[in-house]
Amino acid sequence: MWALALLALGLSALSDHVAAKTPPRSPLYLSQVVIQGNRRFKTAEIREVMSTRARSWWRVFSPRPKFDRLTVIEDTLRIRRYYRLRGFFGAKVTWRTIRRGRRVNLVIAITEGRPVVVRRVRVMVYGFLRSAWARKVRGLIKVKAGQRLDLIAYRRNKQAIAVWLADRGHARAQILGRVLVSLKQRAAWIKLRVAPGPRYRFGPVTMNQDKLNRSTFDRALTFKPGQVFSVARMRSTRLRLLNLRLFRSVSLHPDWPKAKDLRVPIRVSLTRAPPNKIKIGIGYGTEELFRASLMYIRRDPFNLGGRFEVVGRYSSRRRGFESRWIKPYFLDRRTNFKTSFGFERHEEVSYVDDEWWLDFTIVRQQTRKWTFLARLRLARHEPRDIYVGTINAVGLTGSTARFYREHFLTLGLTYDSTDNPLYPTSGLRLGLGLDLATGLLGSEVRYLKPSFYVTRFWPLWGKLVLSARARALTVTPIEGATDVYIFNRLFLGGAWSVRGYDYQKLGPLDPEGRPVGGRTSIELGLELMFPLIGRLKGVVFVEAGQVHPQAFSLRPPRPADEIGRVTAHSLGFRYTAGFGVRYNTPIGPIRLDIGFKLNRPEALPSDYAIQFSIGQTF
Repeated sequence: MWALALLALGLSALSDHVAAKTPPRSPLYLSQVVIQGNRRFKTAEIREVMSTRARSWWRVFSPRPKFDRLTVIEDTLRIRRYYRLRGFFGAKVTWRTIRRGRRVNLVIAITEGRPVVVRRVRVMVYGFLRSAWARKVRGLIKVKAGQRLDLIAYRRNKQAIAVWLADRGHARAQILGRVLVSLKQRAAWIKLRVAPGPRYRFGPVTMNQDKLNRSTFDRALTFKPGQVFSVARMRSTRLRLLNLRLFRSVSLHPDWPKAKDLRVPIRVSLTRAPPNKIKIGIGYGTEELFRASLMYIRRDPFNLGGRFEVVGRYSSRRRGFESRWIKPYFLDRRTNFKTSFGFERHEEVSYVDDEWWLDFTIVRQQTRKWTFLARLRLARHEPRDIYVGTINAVGLTGSTARFYREHFLTLGLTYDSTDNPLYPTSGLRLGLGLDLATGLLGSEVRYLKPSFYVTRFWPLWGKLVLSARARALTVTPIEGATDVYIFNRLFLGGAWSVRGYDYQKLGPLDPEGRPVGGRTSIELGLELMFPLIGRLKGVVFVEAGQVHPQAFSLRPPRPADEIGRVTAHSLGFRYTAGFGVRYNTPIGPIRLDIGFKLNRPEALPSDYAIQFSIGQTF
């Protein structure tokens, strides 16, 4: 017995000694993941289920991930579970590796098999007095008999019913469903029971922030006590409170235990953001070169629900500062008010202008899509270093030290039905505007400037997005004025206008190639955006534009005397085409566009223009 124990102890020590002398195995690195046999679903959908990811080809300097067999086995189980949820209960998932030294190519093979087909869908709705509502609930079930069983779509349908009922007061509806599956028959039967329950209404609303102005809080609410309970109204109220930019977090909680007479009290929990904030922004572009901004924000300094902001901006073309007071929900919940005072120096191609201004702006959100704007602006201009001009307008070649008062009223109406304000893929944007500078307001500069723009987005197959835009402006002198001052003339060309032309170089030019500007501008554009790799997107575009010397005119112009020494070769419609890329970074989007002039004027030597920008625009 003792001999056997000593022998076992010796063998254990010998194995430990051998293990200590054996060098550790080098890890294997994952080079590529190949998925085969997926005919029903996209490869990207299956990759979303997996944890095993190969290194992207453009991340050259990133280390390759290590190959982990246990993670691969778990991924095969996830893929099989995903196929079961999509109706393929007999799907089989296998994997194998192809080694090349320390690198491994992973091959996942999927055998989908025959899907389970829905034989019958039965929806029973109880408690509705209105038959139209019952029909609507049944219509929310998109899984139909004869289709492949899709449990993910089935769950989404149940959630859609719950949301639809909750938005109409039935916040505690019971939705019970059962799915019977026969693997032998490859068939499924769905039975759904919907009991809406009582219809609730909003009760009293309380908040945990006593310092917030109560009138501002009440105007942010999209519901009142006594109205039918709606989850959508609670979500919109949360967004309106967040739009005050005073709180770090906002949450609304129905207090169900305290509900009486089917009236639910609502508790609003607000977490204040720091009262002071500083934001720094930087960027670079071919037009403004280096640009930077510094903003100081003081939240709710007078407990009125508003904020005070001071921002300074710098670039090679524009620099200055602006201080503004912003009061959301002014007078009512649909109206916002802003007043600002500031200075900005415009160093344009053909002139330099120092502008001081004071304005008062009211923005009214008439509906979710329609917005009305009214602004009174009192400005003073000091133009100088003007290289082009006319006898009657500011800008005989040279400089001037005179100040010009520009007091004008702006009226605007906009419509926006896009799905995303920053990166839209569908919807319409429409805008109408009118600027009126008149002596009745004490303005020395007198003109009328109507404007119009429209942009339409269409989602195509895949992730392609087609957009078309049109914009037109015209400015005409009124009340005895004979010309339009240089700082009110219209220019086109650049990264945000007709790409393919340098900044302000589309339109009337003097003999030395400097932009003169005009009184009417129109631009048209068509752009197709498509995905490349990851967040990198590509675009191709065709654009056209014209700057006309006369107001309310698009006819072929003549080099007339009213615009000054203009070359005839620079007038008329100009067309461009090109391509570019887009990429979102933490400091802002990267834009690179290359546009080609299709009918280049003789005054411009280059056939193309490159526009590059990184970071936010200011």
